[in-house]
Amino acid sequence: MGGMPCKPTHEEFQALVCRVPATCRKAAEALWRADVLLVCTGAGFSADSGLAVYKDIAEVEAYQGLGLSYHDLCRPEWLHRDPELF
Repeated sequence: MGGMPCKPTHEEFQALVCRVPATCRKAAEALWRADVLLVCTGAGFSADSGLAVYKDIAEVEAYQGLGLSYHDLCRPEWLHRDPELF
């Protein structure tokens, strides 16, 4: 399935590391204020709920016209390369 996961550049990694404390603090505060926390996991959750799965959404003319497959769209570099595509 698809290619190898991409690795962030050194600069991207450093930017992520710098944001970890603030991001964790924001997440903790949001959880503290929440009345309810719903965690849904597992393959097929969307399909079982009657929602379209990403594979169905990804098979649209715009992506096919560019020669992109579902597996291509799962690669994060496409988001960096052409964010408007999404």
